[in-house]
Amino acid sequence: HLYIPVLPRFLSPMLDAPMPYLCGISRENFPHAVGDISEETVVVDLDRNIITMGQHTPDLPSLPHRRKMKLEAALKNHSGEVFWQARGLTTAQVEEARASGDEN
Repeated sequence: HLYIPVLPRFLSPMLDAPMPYLCGISRENFPHAVGDISEETVVVDLDRNIITMGQHTPDLPSLPHRRKMKLEAALKNHSGEVFWQARGLTTAQVEEARASGDEN
């Protein structure tokens, strides 16, 4: 599978590739990339918390109940840590924010 953290604008035509991929696209390049996105592509807008399925995206199978519960628990337990780490905060800064009740 292909992973490109931030896709350069000149590579946006590869978004129509018939293979699985995960690419980041900056907000300013997204309007230029829209025309290249396959009709089977799932677009996740992390800034707006929106998921858009392409017109021809096959239905995703349901997760078995146990796996779903395990995934949800792991996401709940670790999503905050990813948030803090992405902002480059130290453990001391995180603990200070948690103690103050200001985790936003």
